[in-house]
Amino acid sequence: MIDENLHYKIKYRDMTTATGDAQKRFQGLDLLKSLAMFFVITYHSECGAYVQYGLGLYPHSIPLLASYCLLGIMSTCVPLFFLINGALLFNRQFQLLRHLRRIATAIVLTIVWSVITQLALIVVGTTGPLSLIDIVRNTISLKNGVNNHLWFMFALIVLYCFFPLLKLAYDHSTPVFTTFLAIAAISTFGVTLFQNIVDVAQAAFTGNADKQCLIDPFGDFNPLRGLYGWSFVYFMLGGLIASPNHRKRLHSTKCRKLALGTLLLSTLVYFLFNLMFLYRGTALTDIVFGGYSNCWVLLMTCSLYILLEPVNIPKGVSGIIAFIGRNTLGLYFIHWIVIAAMHALGFSISPQFGYTIVPYLIAGLLIMLIGMCICWLIRRIPFANRLITP
Repeated sequence: MIDENLHYKIKYRDMTTATGDAQKRFQGLDLLKSLAMFFVITYHSECGAYVQYGLGLYPHSIPLLASYCLLGIMSTCVPLFFLINGALLFNRQFQLLRHLRRIATAIVLTIVWSVITQLALIVVGTTGPLSLIDIVRNTISLKNGVNNHLWFMFALIVLYCFFPLLKLAYDHSTPVFTTFLAIAAISTFGVTLFQNIVDVAQAAFTGNADKQCLIDPFGDFNPLRGLYGWSFVYFMLGGLIASPNHRKRLHSTKCRKLALGTLLLSTLVYFLFNLMFLYRGTALTDIVFGGYSNCWVLLMTCSLYILLEPVNIPKGVSGIIAFIGRNTLGLYFIHWIVIAAMHALGFSISPQFGYTIVPYLIAGLLIMLIGMCICWLIRRIPFANRLITP
């Protein structure tokens, strides 16, 4: 969400100056960011809970099953942002002092927006009274339903702290870089794959899947336990995918056809896996957030990047996509408050509009539009614009 808005705003300051492949690449990245931000906003509008509840009432409804499948695709939202961050960071010249300033800026923005968010929620009445101590405590340890959406910033700051070492390996020792990537993948996606196999075996041999496997076969030997370790994998893969050596190859027709097939297959398998819990046991409470460390979501994310990164957007739409791309940081912070305000005003989609995902997609567009207008206004206020354009 914050991606290059935080550390490469110069690169996007004037999109009209880019030409040729560079212009096309900017457009592709902005399109990916816009799609990811739309998924995030729609997801935060609680579409997942209502779609899943609707399937509990009407388990064979085709529109609801299609909605559930699309909900699985939305699990690529945050992974796309980590992937884009890696694509940009690893393929630019590294300057330590500038990078340290970026870390400091990210920390300050997280603290400031945590306070702003909590004060805003108090004003609109969606949370109870909070003392100064409560606000400080919630900033240090995020509170669910209040400011827990800021977990992304915490994960990103961790990646920033490790980035100088990762960049050193990326530039000067590919075997070291790929070895750590493999360790990170096994420690996160490998663990999830093991758990998925146990879940499928349980459903096959017992006829039910009422309890999801949470066993980590590595236990305390897992080097990335307690972290959003899967974020390292997306982040580092982004650097590899966008490297000059791989980028031309990935833009080939053959590779993009393979990416399309992989996207369709991984979407189907992830949908069927989640459906297994829905029909044979207890439905997974959150297939979006819970899918970030899933191998099939990893394949979906990389496939979407390969398919959309080289896209050339028509002129009539490119300006809107570029604006969203430049304001994903602001939209990320602001949309949470907009959703809270809408709830305070009594705006509720379900069950008045049914349980399919369509009304939530419309609501997501509306929330994004409101957020874009607020970003446009903030950008024109001196000093305040630093809150969304650091």
